[in-house]
Amino acid sequence: MLIGIVSALLTVGAALSGGAAMGAGVNIIYNIIYLAFYVVFGLLNLSVSIRRLHDIGKSGWWLLSLIPLVGILILIWWWAQPGSAEANKYGDNPLEA
Repeated sequence: MLIGIVSALLTVGAALSGGAAMGAGVNIIYNIIYLAFYVVFGLLNLSVSIRRLHDIGKSGWWLLSLIPLVGILILIWWWAQPGSAEANKYGDNPLEA
């Protein structure tokens, strides 16, 4: 997500500074839409991922466990687990509410 945002910002910056060729106006609009898409859906993905970790009693800070390959495999394993049957420190079971 971060790479997409940086890429879109750099392209918009290059187009605004006159570094782009013909069609720069269309390119700017495309990149602004691209950036908005990445930000909106990135934040939605982040909130759903944190909510899922809270459902199994883990902290949202586990998303920062970006140990290559191993960290994402642990997260995928946790996301596939059923939520806590009882209330945990993050609240009640959302399926019983």
